Amino acid sequence: MFAETLQTRGSTNPKMQEEYLDTIVQQTERLTRLVNDVLDFSSIENGQKYYHLALHQLSDVVQSAADTMRFMLEEQKFSLGVDICEGLPPMLIDRDAMERAVLNLLSNAMKYSGSSRAIALRLIHDDGDAIIEVVDHGPGIAAKELNRIFEKFYRVTTPENRAITGTGLGLAIVAHIAAGHGGSVSVQSTPEKGTTFAIRVPVNGKSPS
Repeated sequence: MFAETLQTRGSTNPKMQEEYLDTIVQQTERLTRLVNDVLDFSSIENGQKYYHLALHQLSDVVQSAADTMRFMLEEQKFSLGVDICEGLPPMLIDRDAMERAVLNLLSNAMKYSGSSRAIALRLIHDDGDAIIEVVDHGPGIAAKELNRIFEKFYRVTTPENRAITGTGLGLAIVAHIAAGHGGSVSVQSTPEKGTTFAIRVPVNGKSPS
Protein backbone atom coordinates (compact mmCIF):
# COMPACT_ATOMS: atom_id res chain seq x y z
CA MET A 1 0.00 0.00 0.00
CA PHE A 2 2.72 2.45 0.93
CA ALA A 3 4.75 1.61 -2.20
CA GLU A 4 1.69 1.98 -4.45
CA THR A 5 0.84 5.32 -2.87
CA LEU A 6 4.32 6.66 -3.59
CA GLN A 7 4.20 5.23 -7.12
CA THR A 8 0.77 6.51 -8.14
CA ARG A 9 0.41 9.72 -6.21
CA GLY A 10 3.82 10.51 -4.85
CA SER A 11 4.20 13.17 -2.22
CA THR A 12 5.69 16.62 -2.01
CA ASN A 13 6.11 16.16 1.72
CA PRO A 14 9.66 14.88 2.40
CA LYS A 15 8.76 13.79 5.94
CA MET A 16 5.86 11.68 4.66
CA GLN A 17 8.06 10.15 1.96
CA GLU A 18 10.65 9.22 4.57
CA GLU A 19 8.01 7.63 6.84
CA TYR A 20 6.55 5.63 3.96
CA LEU A 21 9.96 4.40 2.84
CA ASP A 22 10.92 3.44 6.42
CA THR A 23 7.70 1.42 6.70
CA ILE A 24 8.38 -0.32 3.38
CA VAL A 25 11.92 -1.27 4.48
CA GLN A 26 10.77 -2.56 7.88
CA GLN A 27 7.94 -4.65 6.47
CA THR A 28 10.14 -6.04 3.68
CA GLU A 29 12.75 -7.10 6.23
CA ARG A 30 10.05 -8.67 8.40
CA LEU A 31 8.64 -10.62 5.44
CA THR A 32 12.13 -11.75 4.45
CA ARG A 33 12.74 -13.13 7.95
CA LEU A 34 9.40 -14.95 7.94
CA VAL A 35 10.05 -16.54 4.54
CA ASN A 36 13.59 -17.53 5.51
CA ASP A 37 12.32 -19.14 8.72
CA VAL A 38 9.78 -21.21 6.81
CA LEU A 39 12.31 -22.27 4.14
CA ASP A 40 14.98 -23.11 6.70
CA PHE A 41 12.65 -25.19 8.81
CA SER A 42 11.33 -26.99 5.75
CA SER A 43 14.91 -28.06 5.01
CA ILE A 44 15.40 -29.12 8.63
CA GLU A 45 12.19 -31.18 8.65
CA ASN A 46 13.20 -32.91 5.42
CA GLY A 47 16.70 -33.68 6.68
CA GLN A 48 18.19 -31.46 3.99
CA LYS A 49 19.71 -28.72 6.15
CA TYR A 50 23.48 -28.95 6.03
CA TYR A 51 26.09 -26.72 7.62
CA HIS A 52 29.22 -25.83 5.68
CA LEU A 53 31.89 -25.49 8.33
CA ALA A 54 35.02 -23.48 7.68
CA LEU A 55 37.42 -21.43 9.77
CA HIS A 56 36.01 -18.00 10.63
CA GLN A 57 36.39 -15.48 13.40
CA LEU A 58 33.23 -15.73 15.50
CA SER A 59 33.80 -12.15 16.67
CA ASP A 60 33.39 -10.98 13.06
CA VAL A 61 30.13 -12.90 12.75
CA VAL A 62 28.72 -11.40 15.95
CA GLN A 63 29.75 -7.88 14.92
CA SER A 64 28.24 -8.36 11.47
CA ALA A 65 24.91 -9.37 13.03
CA ALA A 66 24.99 -6.29 15.24
CA ASP A 67 25.71 -4.06 12.24
CA THR A 68 22.90 -5.66 10.23
CA MET A 69 20.35 -4.97 12.98
CA ARG A 70 21.60 -1.52 13.92
CA PHE A 71 19.34 0.47 11.57
CA MET A 72 16.21 -1.39 12.67
CA LEU A 73 17.17 -1.04 16.32
CA GLU A 74 17.75 2.68 15.98
CA GLU A 75 14.48 3.15 14.13
CA GLN A 76 12.62 1.61 17.06
CA LYS A 77 14.66 3.59 19.61
CA PHE A 78 16.60 0.60 20.96
CA SER A 79 20.12 0.83 22.29
CA LEU A 80 22.36 -2.16 21.61
CA GLY A 81 25.35 -2.74 23.84
CA VAL A 82 27.97 -4.93 22.16
CA ASP A 83 30.75 -6.58 24.19
CA ILE A 84 33.03 -8.91 22.22
CA CYS A 85 35.91 -10.69 23.93
CA GLU A 86 39.32 -10.71 22.31
CA GLY A 87 41.62 -13.61 21.67
CA LEU A 88 39.25 -16.26 20.30
CA PRO A 89 40.99 -18.32 17.60
CA PRO A 90 39.29 -18.94 14.25
CA MET A 91 36.52 -21.51 14.68
CA LEU A 92 34.92 -24.12 12.45
CA ILE A 93 31.50 -22.58 11.84
CA ASP A 94 28.97 -22.00 9.11
CA ARG A 95 29.24 -18.22 9.04
CA ASP A 96 25.86 -17.54 7.45
CA ALA A 97 24.01 -19.95 9.75
CA MET A 98 25.65 -18.63 12.90
CA GLU A 99 24.91 -15.05 11.94
CA ARG A 100 21.32 -16.10 11.27
CA ALA A 101 21.09 -17.52 14.80
CA VAL A 102 22.31 -14.26 16.31
CA LEU A 103 19.91 -12.23 14.14
CA ASN A 104 17.02 -14.43 15.27
CA LEU A 105 17.88 -13.84 18.92
CA LEU A 106 18.24 -10.08 18.43
CA SER A 107 14.93 -9.93 16.58
CA ASN A 108 13.32 -11.96 19.35
CA ALA A 109 14.72 -9.59 21.99
CA MET A 110 13.29 -6.60 20.15
CA LYS A 111 9.83 -8.15 19.97
CA TYR A 112 9.70 -9.15 23.62
CA SER A 113 11.42 -6.23 25.34
CA GLY A 114 8.16 -4.59 26.36
CA SER A 115 8.74 -0.96 27.28
CA SER A 116 12.48 -1.48 27.75
CA ARG A 117 14.70 -0.29 24.93
CA ALA A 118 18.03 -1.77 26.01
CA ILE A 119 19.50 -4.98 24.55
CA ALA A 120 22.94 -6.46 25.16
CA LEU A 121 24.92 -8.68 22.79
CA ARG A 122 27.97 -10.41 24.23
CA LEU A 123 30.62 -12.87 23.03
CA ILE A 124 32.38 -14.67 25.88
CA HIS A 125 35.21 -17.23 26.00
CA ASP A 126 34.52 -19.69 28.79
CA ASP A 127 36.48 -22.88 29.50
CA GLY A 128 36.92 -24.02 25.91
CA ASP A 129 33.54 -22.76 24.72
CA ALA A 130 32.44 -19.61 22.96
CA ILE A 131 29.17 -18.18 24.29
CA ILE A 132 26.99 -15.70 22.45
CA GLU A 133 24.50 -14.01 24.78
CA VAL A 134 21.54 -11.81 23.91
CA VAL A 135 19.98 -10.07 26.90
CA ASP A 136 16.76 -8.09 27.10
CA HIS A 137 15.05 -6.38 30.04
CA GLY A 138 11.48 -7.14 29.07
CA PRO A 139 8.68 -8.88 30.98
CA GLY A 140 10.50 -12.22 30.94
CA ILE A 141 9.17 -15.74 30.49
CA ALA A 142 7.26 -17.76 33.07
CA ALA A 143 9.11 -20.83 34.38
CA LYS A 144 6.44 -23.20 33.05
CA GLU A 145 7.07 -21.96 29.49
CA LEU A 146 10.86 -22.29 29.46
CA ASN A 147 10.96 -25.97 28.54
CA ARG A 148 8.83 -25.43 25.43
CA ILE A 149 10.07 -22.25 23.80
CA PHE A 150 12.49 -24.09 21.49
CA GLU A 151 9.69 -26.27 20.10
CA LYS A 152 8.60 -25.53 16.54
CA PHE A 153 5.57 -23.26 16.27
CA TYR A 154 5.41 -22.80 20.05
CA ARG A 155 4.83 -19.24 21.20
CA VAL A 156 4.42 -17.94 24.73
CA THR A 157 0.80 -16.87 25.10
CA THR A 158 0.25 -13.81 27.23
CA PRO A 159 -2.06 -10.82 26.67
CA GLU A 160 0.99 -8.70 25.88
CA ASN A 161 2.24 -11.12 23.19
CA ARG A 162 -0.96 -11.57 21.22
CA ALA A 163 -0.27 -8.60 18.96
CA ILE A 164 3.32 -9.73 18.19
CA THR A 165 3.68 -11.41 14.82
CA GLY A 166 5.91 -14.39 14.11
CA THR A 167 6.06 -17.97 12.90
CA GLY A 168 7.15 -19.62 16.13
CA LEU A 169 10.16 -21.05 14.26
CA GLY A 170 12.95 -18.62 15.10
CA LEU A 171 14.11 -20.23 18.35
CA ALA A 172 13.74 -23.76 16.96
CA ILE A 173 16.07 -22.76 14.12
CA VAL A 174 18.57 -21.29 16.61
CA ALA A 175 18.56 -24.59 18.53
CA HIS A 176 19.18 -26.56 15.31
CA ILE A 177 22.05 -24.29 14.28
CA ALA A 178 23.68 -24.59 17.72
CA ALA A 179 23.35 -28.39 17.64
CA GLY A 180 24.80 -28.43 14.11
CA HIS A 181 27.93 -26.84 15.55
CA GLY A 182 28.23 -29.36 18.39
CA GLY A 183 26.74 -26.87 20.83
CA SER A 184 23.49 -25.89 22.48
CA VAL A 185 21.24 -22.94 23.28
CA SER A 186 19.83 -22.15 26.71
CA VAL A 187 17.59 -19.54 28.29
CA GLN A 188 17.41 -17.90 31.69
CA SER A 189 14.51 -15.62 32.51
CA THR A 190 13.06 -13.77 35.46
CA PRO A 191 9.51 -12.39 35.14
CA GLU A 192 9.49 -8.58 35.01
CA LYS A 193 13.31 -8.47 34.84
CA GLY A 194 14.27 -9.88 31.46
CA THR A 195 15.64 -12.82 29.54
CA THR A 196 19.07 -14.08 28.49
CA PHE A 197 19.54 -16.48 25.59
CA ALA A 198 22.95 -18.12 25.25
CA ILE A 199 24.40 -20.07 22.33
CA ARG A 200 27.34 -22.19 23.51
CA VAL A 201 29.64 -23.83 20.95
CA PRO A 202 33.05 -25.48 21.44
CA VAL A 203 35.98 -23.35 20.33
CA ASN A 204 37.68 -26.40 18.81
CA GLY A 205 34.51 -27.05 16.83
CA LYS A 206 33.44 -30.21 15.12
CA SER A 207 35.03 -31.64 12.02
CA PRO A 208 33.47 -30.60 8.73
CA SER A 209 31.26 -33.32 7.26
